Amino acid sequence: MAAVATILVTGLFQGWREVGSKDALTTTTYGRLLLVKFVLFGVMVGLGGLSRRWVHARYRVPALRLSPGPGAAAHDQDSETVARLRRTVGAETVVAVVVLAVTSLLVAAEPARSALSRPYSTELVTDDLLIDVTVDPAKAGPSDFHFYTLTPEGAVADVAEFTARLRLPAADVGPLALKIDKVAPGHYSAYGSELPLRGSWELEVVARLTEIDQVRATTTIPVR
Repeated sequence: MAAVATILVTGLFQGWREVGSKDALTTTTYGRLLLVKFVLFGVMVGLGGLSRRWVHARYRVPALRLSPGPGAAAHDQDSETVARLRRTVGAETVVAVVVLAVTSLLVAAEPARSALSRPYSTELVTDDLLIDVTVDPAKAGPSDFHFYTLTPEGAVADVAEFTARLRLPAADVGPLALKIDKVAPGHYSAYGSELPLRGSWELEVVARLTEIDQVRATTTIPVR
């Protein structure tokens, strides 16, 4: 039990170092795999406790045979105990293999902290303009939006005016206009924009090319 407790405590500590928040635990692949691993570990410990119980029962049975009467009953009880022990040990072994498989997936998964703070990038394609979009980080709270306008051939394209707004249809939020600043030719940013809720946000951008021509494009941003 001391060894099991040590493994559990150190595992929880290491898991919290890699996760760091409730959102990261429930919204990232790493966090969900970690939850599955701890649940399976608890099941394995429970099965181990049952196995220990059946082992103790198995070695108490011979004492009953000192009585001349119930020898057959003791033998039946002995056989039943052995059968139960085989089942629990077999189940414990299967769960242990699954725990090892989940652990290997955890090793390959991106840590939850970095996955939660990872930026989201996409490119909007229109006939007259390419618009590269970056949201850093793509999670609820303050985020920076960066927009780069390019010609269809990939050269920098400066536009007369650039606007963007956000909507969250699932929560009936928006439209929320982003405060856009021109950073450089073809580069427009909205620093510290607030994404109050998680979900699939609809981003609409409008780039005015001339007094009468404009380009409109939309995309969906998954906010964790």
